Amino acid sequence: MILYQILFTLSCFLLVNSLIQIPLTRIEPLRFKLMREGKWKDYQTYQDSVRSQSYSGGVYDYETAGYVGKITVGTPQQEFRVVMDTGSSNFWIPDLSCGSQPLSCGRPTAQSDTCYGSYCVPGGPNTTASCTTQRKFDYSKSTSYIKFGKAFRFDYGVDSVSGLLGYDVVRFGSQSDNQLVVPGTVVGQSVCIPTFLEQTNIDGIMGLGFQENAQQGIVPPFVNAYRNNIVSPLFHVYLEKGPNGGGQITYGGRDMLNCKPVNEYHPLTTYSSYQFYLTLVSAGNYYANKGWTALADTANSFIQGPAGVIAGIADAVGAKWDKYTDTYWIPCEPKVATQMVNFTIGGTIYPVTAENLIVPYPNKTGYICMFTILPLSNNGFGPSWVLGDPFHREYCSLYDMGNQRMGFSAHLH
Repeated sequence: MILYQILFTLSCFLLVNSLIQIPLTRIEPLRFKLMREGKWKDYQTYQDSVRSQSYSGGVYDYETAGYVGKITVGTPQQEFRVVMDTGSSNFWIPDLSCGSQPLSCGRPTAQSDTCYGSYCVPGGPNTTASCTTQRKFDYSKSTSYIKFGKAFRFDYGVDSVSGLLGYDVVRFGSQSDNQLVVPGTVVGQSVCIPTFLEQTNIDGIMGLGFQENAQQGIVPPFVNAYRNNIVSPLFHVYLEKGPNGGGQITYGGRDMLNCKPVNEYHPLTTYSSYQFYLTLVSAGNYYANKGWTALADTANSFIQGPAGVIAGIADAVGAKWDKYTDTYWIPCEPKVATQMVNFTIGGTIYPVTAENLIVPYPNKTGYICMFTILPLSNNGFGPSWVLGDPFHREYCSLYDMGNQRMGFSAHLH
């Protein structure tokens, strides 16, 4: 019996340590930064001007991206900070030429700044501030790089990214991590980056979604990894609770160090995204049970849903809408301190607590608090709900691509 216990413990230890676990770092979302600087409303005016010219639909709201992970590309390795995004399926990083070519990138072509109130789109050779804060990929220094010879353009709702495609070795994690190494991966080398990443510390986007959702039919890096039997087709997302913690993604298996086992799996409603069925939402005396599709999204600092339902939830918890910031504000010590909003998925109720729904926000007098639930504006495209970081900080999220299902479970600590 003692020998069996030793062998069992050893096997669990080896299993845990054979998994590929890559840290996630918390960052300030662009939306929060612009709100803090008094520029958010003017930024929205600029986005509306772009939207009036072209809108491709979809749920892409990278202004609220709150975490980045490190990857490397090439041989020797060149390191980048990217949004690990379960809501999209394409991968790109800035090319060495980004910001240096005389391209308009679809922005205003004035040589000086074009301003919308307090928010300005910088002018210059390519009329943007493209890649002034980003790390850039120099393919000429990679011995494993292969030219593809094709161009790409990925649309993100009201913005886009464009450039050239190549093949190289992509590694999930920094050089100091136990990396997931994926050779022969298609790399998008951007020469024009979207405005939502300009002047940020985010280099690019790593889409973790299905190939069916990938623009131009490009095979995503994680899909390439499991198709070549490098890793099992699932990954586990763990975000620390509270407003300041980090997290990690475990590729190829379950995170047994931070997450309890999944009791119920929820089938996906489509073969192209991590979308499932949400049956009921409640808060206090308010509830809505119309039933909707919901998307699990790691690149959104909010939970978003139908405006009418969100208004009912906000009223139930005492949150007030501010039209200038397009945000609900709430007392920092709510009356319902432990359980605020319940989401019913399948046969399981998933309460999301105040700890993960109320975010302290600095102002001139100290702090006020933001309610991290917002109405979703997607013009009828995509799911009705997006369960972003507040839900992921409450529950570990198992993305089981191979079995077309999602699983949620509580933290171990």
